[in-house]
Amino acid sequence: MAILIFLLIGGWWFELPRLWLCGLADRALQQYRARDALDWIERAERFYPNDFQLQLLEVRSNLQLNLNGLAIESLDRAKAEGASLELLAPYRWMAESQRGNQAAVKSLIATESVSLEAYEALIRAYEHGNQWGNARRVLDQMEQAGILPAVVLYHRGRILEIAEDFEGAGRFYADAFRKDPRSSRAAFRSGICRYNLRDFDKAKAIFSSVQSGPYKDVFAIERASCLWEMNDLDQAARVIQPTLDMDALSLQTLYLQLDEFVDSDRAALVAARIEDALGHRELAVSLLRKVLAFNSREFDARGILIKNLRALGRTSEADEVTLVQSQMVANRQRCRQLRLELDSNPRDISKFCELAELYWYSESDAEAMLAIGEILEMEPKCERALVLLGKITSNRASRQFTHRPTSRP
Repeated sequence: MAILIFLLIGGWWFELPRLWLCGLADRALQQYRARDALDWIERAERFYPNDFQLQLLEVRSNLQLNLNGLAIESLDRAKAEGASLELLAPYRWMAESQRGNQAAVKSLIATESVSLEAYEALIRAYEHGNQWGNARRVLDQMEQAGILPAVVLYHRGRILEIAEDFEGAGRFYADAFRKDPRSSRAAFRSGICRYNLRDFDKAKAIFSSVQSGPYKDVFAIERASCLWEMNDLDQAARVIQPTLDMDALSLQTLYLQLDEFVDSDRAALVAARIEDALGHRELAVSLLRKVLAFNSREFDARGILIKNLRALGRTSEADEVTLVQSQMVANRQRCRQLRLELDSNPRDISKFCELAELYWYSESDAEAMLAIGEILEMEPKCERALVLLGKITSNRASRQFTHRPTSRP
């Protein structure tokens, strides 16, 4: 079996698809582990030399490490290979700004070929790196130049929202929406701020403002969630019902476009809470099974499921779910313990393999892949790691790590 997997994947984790390797590097960057990201990039480049996405990941890594000269060298190489100024300008601007080269920054601002999207890409790069001072400086420069006023207001709101100043963020979002009434994301984020302030009546009014267009289902789901919070359960059930036919991954994409990462079947989860509150046990169980089929790590959903199964007298099923819940808690505790043990003995292959397997059992594929990478760096032909690698790569799911998860229930 191990030999077959070895042959199928070339015996090396470097043979993983380019997008998966890029995803691992991006994941490391989101966790502010730029040096780990550079390791993944270096290994990927052995199989995918001169790949533009890898070059940009390398630039982002160097910027995170404040190695601005190296970032600019990478940008120059990308430019020499034909990459457009539109794509490169945000990163060059970031590098020049970090090293205090204001003349170069002003020159980039004046460059007519830089697209409007490039400005927003730069702001997002700063936000993802928690570089709030740099983000504000760019926004100030854009405001002075009269560039995209609604976008400037929106991102001023984002900075405050991430800092959990929901009142201040809401004011900027409202101003952004007045500047651009077509901005669904400004309206949505304004509603999220009111929700987080537990001002459910105002949040409901905002989420009621969009009832057509591509985001109508997302707004309906959040309107239903507000009604659930307000204990208006019958109305909540009516609002959520039309959204339940939406594919969970399609909904997740729509949420991402509104700067909200939801790692669940959000429609089914909200509907399950409503049906649970209404005492519709069988329907709640059906919805919760759907939620857990999409993401089995939904601890709250599993807890509600256990409660409803016991209320229905389905004790054996409840016991099975409880066992899974307990096992996942135990796995997490064991992972923390293994990490502590590996800090003192970082070359213990057996413990690394156990860690990777526990991550995989808990459906934390990205963490499992990182552990496998460390194993194969030390022992390239480790059979236990290669077998696990084959299992992961044969049925992995694509997930996004570019947005902060919501703190809302």
